Amino acid sequence: MPSLQRKIQLGYYAFAGAVAGVALLAYSDLRYREWLAQIDTEAERARNIVRTLLDFSRDGVFRKRRLALRPLVEQTLLLVGRGARGAALEVPDNLVVAADPQRLQQVLVNLIGNALDAGGPGVGVTISARICEAATFKLPEHSVCGRSGAPAARGERLVLITVEDNGPGIAPEVLPRIFDPFFTTKAVGHGSGLGLYVSQEIVHQHGGCIGVTSRSGHGTRFLVALPHTDPQGAA
Repeated sequence: MPSLQRKIQLGYYAFAGAVAGVALLAYSDLRYREWLAQIDTEAERARNIVRTLLDFSRDGVFRKRRLALRPLVEQTLLLVGRGARGAALEVPDNLVVAADPQRLQQVLVNLIGNALDAGGPGVGVTISARICEAATFKLPEHSVCGRSGAPAARGERLVLITVEDNGPGIAPEVLPRIFDPFFTTKAVGHGSGLGLYVSQEIVHQHGGCIGVTSRSGHGTRFLVALPHTDPQGAA
């Protein structure tokens, strides 16, 4: 088992043991029922965090290969579930990208899931992709960037993947923290605050960058820029 997975699991087991001990003590006294409810909420959040970290660390080998993007997006929409069925898809059938399919799909799941969660019932989501020249690429004005401010690729083409919604948007005081680990605007017990953080790490592994633009009441647009081909030679 990879050492990172082992450390994550040991940390969680220690946490779970402590929580169980406190819960047993509190159970005998009705005055502590409110504590029990809070313990249950935080334990669920811890489970979500551990699940996210294990998903990110499970595959020790990072492998890029040339893959058709549209089928991957279509599979992702099925994976996200019923709420994603109405999403508009504007991805050319012949568009190919050099990527690790499982990890790129994890990014798409996070971005599409966030759009659906933030927008609520009836939100419109559009996933689009196109190719542009790396030399002329720049993130839209007022974008908040993830870990990489610009793609590592130079002198080649990029694949730009956009996930856009017409939901309520992100408040300006929240936007600068959107890629911070453990930061979430969801209710207590919902969301680990790691989805976008993990997404930016995956995009960075691919030599790309991720950015977001949003205004309150005017929707949100995430842009992922990835090298069109792998300079190291994807299989």
